Amino acid sequence: MKKNDTIPEEKQYTEIMEEIKSSFPKGTVQRRSDNNRRYIPIQVYEHRMETATNSQWSKEVIELEINSEMKFVKCIIRVYVGGYFRDGIGLSPITQSVSNSVDLASTEALRNAFDSFEMGWKDLHQFTDWGKNPGINISINKLSNNTDSFESNKIRKCKKCKKKLSEEDIEMVDDIPKLNIDYCIEHIPDQFIR
Repeated sequence: MKKNDTIPEEKQYTEIMEEIKSSFPKGTVQRRSDNNRRYIPIQVYEHRMETATNSQWSKEVIELEINSEMKFVKCIIRVYVGGYFRDGIGLSPITQSVSNSVDLASTEALRNAFDSFEMGWKDLHQFTDWGKNPGINISINKLSNNTDSFESNKIRKCKKCKKKLSEEDIEMVDDIPKLNIDYCIEHIPDQFIR
């Protein structure tokens, strides 16, 4: 998708895209407390965009729909880099205040627009099914020294027995929503097992 603006003179688009797609520092990837999914905070994405483009980027709300009857907010944000743009969509149920739902939908839309520039892919691919797809072509040996930006460098141990978690333990713990403490399969509290 191209727009008629000129590419910033300080950097060429390919150089900017290289920086946008590069790995984030270790510890950048966070784990959500409500569903244990991995994510990169929106502030980190915005900072990357600022530094990679020398502040030569912009965003525009293309659509904002507040549907009171169906109780949801939909937001579409367009992010411009030089002469190119990407759109991101965000949805949020209206559960508390409308303004809070607008903020959540806007944040999701902005994150999705950044994602369409492949920002964060090198950091998040290891936690997704799509990251293992050979068509994406993201491999560990192609990444920078920061290949593992999540805290998996530290050894994960069971809170109760202190033994190192196996791959099976980690997979089980990571699949349980709202379980933010590491346990081996034997010691997962009953309230988390269904």
